[in-house]
Amino acid sequence: MRLHYCNATNNNYAIHLPRGGESQTPRAIVFVFGWAFSRMKHVLKYSALYQDRGCATITGILPPLSGSVKNDAVISDFCRGAMKEAAALIQKFEKQPNAKSPIPILVHALCNGGGFCRLGLHEALASTNRKHETINRMIRERLAAEVLDSAPVYISTKSSLAALAGVVENPLVFWVLAIVCLLYTSDAADDTPCVDLGGRR
Repeated sequence: MRLHYCNATNNNYAIHLPRGGESQTPRAIVFVFGWAFSRMKHVLKYSALYQDRGCATITGILPPLSGSVKNDAVISDFCRGAMKEAAALIQKFEKQPNAKSPIPILVHALCNGGGFCRLGLHEALASTNRKHETINRMIRERLAAEVLDSAPVYISTKSSLAALAGVVENPLVFWVLAIVCLLYTSDAADDTPCVDLGGRR
């Protein structure tokens, strides 16, 4: 197994090839985006599950403040870097004689930090900037599936209030938290039509 680190401004990715190394064409290329304040060694355990199944992985963690409080500029830069790494892998492996072209791309987003990356990735793919047109098309055409793993990026008011009611017994505390919840979910509703509280890690 070969491990590479690619460092750019505020960016840190770990790129792993499948267990078979460079001689094996990946079954898929997987973006594994870690949760806020996570450590690479912990997120790489998720990546290893894909490597064991013949996939290449690009594992990344946002800088701490950007992963806890959404920073669009840093997230955009981070996602662009990850997309460039994926494009390099595509160009490398799809030229091989035994390649099954095109190689599908998956996204595994862990908790809020990973959820922000996923949203940033979609915003980057929607860009009409000609500078990014080639890579955007390459990624967009291959994007096959996404896993929101404990990633509460899309939150509905109804499900949030139901969750609060199940764990908060004090009525005063409940209504204070409910007001905060209403403010948060109204912002989320402006950004996306989807609703998904995610699962548990």
